[in-house]
Order: sequence, then C-alpha cells, then structure tokens
Amino acid sequence: MISVGTAELILRAQGSFHLGVERAIRLREHNPGSLRYLPFSNEHAPELSGRSYRLRIDANGFIMPGAPHLEPDATVVFLGGSTTECLHMDDDHRFPCQAGALIEERTGLAVNSYNGGMAGNHTLHSIDALLNKVPPLEPRVVVMMHNINDFVTLLHHGSYWNDSPTRSLLETIGTYHVFRAVKNLLIPNLFEKIRSLRQKTPDEFKQFRGKKTVIDPTWMAGQFEANLQIFIDMCTAFGITPVLMTQQSRFKEDPDPEVEAETTILATSNGIDYATFRRLHMLFNDSIRAVGAKNGVDVIDLAELVPQEREFIYGTVHLNQRGSDLVSSIIADRLTPILLPVPDAAGAGSGVEAR
Repeated sequence: MISVGTAELILRAQGSFHLGVERAIRLREHNPGSLRYLPFSNEHAPELSGRSYRLRIDANGFIMPGAPHLEPDATVVFLGGSTTECLHMDDDHRFPCQAGALIEERTGLAVNSYNGGMAGNHTLHSIDALLNKVPPLEPRVVVMMHNINDFVTLLHHGSYWNDSPTRSLLETIGTYHVFRAVKNLLIPNLFEKIRSLRQKTPDEFKQFRGKKTVIDPTWMAGQFEANLQIFIDMCTAFGITPVLMTQQSRFKEDPDPEVEAETTILATSNGIDYATFRRLHMLFNDSIRAVGAKNGVDVIDLAELVPQEREFIYGTVHLNQRGSDLVSSIIADRLTPILLPVPDAAGAGSGVEAR
C-alpha cells in the first residue's frame, strides 16, 4: 500500500493526468428490490395516521404490486410524483394498482399496471424514466400526471436544469456517494430506523426562503408544455399510447383553513399568496388540457372529476383511500376502451396480440 501510494503521489506531481469529475443522470426512483414500512402522522389526515404503510419495490424500481403476469395481455405504466405514488395507503388501494385490477376485471385481459410515481418528481424526471426503463415493458399505454412539482421547481430554481441536491437532473459522483455506499453496506437497517424517528421532513427549498420570487406564468407554462410535448412525442416514437392527467386539488377560491395553512410558508417567505399559488396550479392544469387537445391525446381531467373536499384529498393535492378508489374507477373507465382488442369487420378479434 505504501508503494502504491508513493507511486500515485509521484504521478500526480508530474501533472500529466487529471481525472476530472464523474457525472450521472439522476434517475429518481425507489431503490429496486427494496422494502420499507413508512410511518405516517398528519393532523389533517387522521384517517391515514397512526400506522405504517408497506412499500415494496420491484427489480425495475416500480411500486408493487400491480404486475402479477409473466405474459400480460396489456401493460399500463403510470408516471408522476407523490400524487401518483400514493404512499400512505394499502398496496392494492394505490390507484395505479387498483385501476389495473379493475380493467382486468372488466375486460378479462391479463393486465400489468406499473406505478412509477416518486415524491418530488417533475415532468423531466418522468421523461427520464420513460426513456430509460419503460420501453422494455412493452406498454400499450403510459399515463403521466404532473403539475405542482413542476411549477414549484420553476418558481424556486427558475429552471428545470438546476443544482438542487435532491432534484437536479444531473449529479456529480463524489465523497457523498462513497459514504452512502458504505452506509448501505454496513448499517442500512440502523440508518433507516434512525431516519424513521425523525419527525419533520427536510425543507428541500430552504435556501430560497426569505427571497421574493419573481413569477412569469406564461414562461413557466411554456416550459411545462414543452415537456408534455416531449412525453407525447417519445411515447409515439415507441408505439405507446400517451395519456395525460390533470392533478386534483383542494385549491378552492375560498380555501379550507388547513389548505391555506399549507401554502402560508410561500406567502410569508417568498411573497406568493394563496390566490397566486392557486392560479398557477389551475394554469398548469389548463396547459395539460391544451397540449392534450392539440395532439389528440386523451386527458383524464381529475381536477374536474375529483371533488375538492377532504373526503377525497388530504392536505392540498394527495389522495386518501376514498379518493384513490374514485380515481381508480375513473381511470378504468377511460382506459378500458383503449386496451380492449379492436374487432375486425367480421366481428372477430383483430388477431393482434394486446401488449
């Protein structure tokens, strides 16, 4: 070891080689093959609080269950943020799983339905997932829902391409990754136990608090719409039917106190009042509708179809179990005609295997 170290120092002194930095695309997903139990406590969602929820991840980073068939007749993939992830409910009640089961029940097809939701993800994260791990599944349909994570990212960072330590599109491989690998090798269970005891979720936008935010809604919507178009074009190139969903919310004109309270931090630290926040959310849902109409793509309008009440949504945008049940039924109604085999002129099946 002394000899190797000495040789390295001599070569460094010569200055004929410099390694530089190593970068990687940040594929934001749950660790493939992982299992966790997530405790949940939220004063605004007592019906979900006081228990832990199982989170099982398959070998490709998708939330289980939902893909029970080795040779499915049809495959659907859902991409989005935490509102698609639906962590705080039983496995089979998360709408990507439940919608697949309903479609299977109604059609008689063997349906695999993958949940690719990840808290904090925005459209470009989902586009990365679509490119890097979805095509081998040969899905008939990919459904994407985004809104709030996109406009919050654009509000604070001013760009999708930023240096966020948790949400940037690229990351530099360095000492942190070495220590994380050692931690995962030696004390993963102890670390997870300690982390589960932490009561407060870290503020990913702490660095922007106290700074007045400059808002350009037209530019922000344009950036978002460009990503929606990329998603549609990429699906089309892979022979996949794209479907967009607007995002449900409780952002009513006259908000419930708990909803107004959850946006207060933006008003006090960034100068963004509730009415502005609500308008941005509505604007981005309008962008989804407009891009869908422009491209002839189905839009499942959850913003219109899910009541803006705490019976269906806890906090501001997250579905509870009743909300997930409703959304599952809505999605199954819309996707069933797309996934059913098309009969030929004689009334028989088309002979084309559904994939």
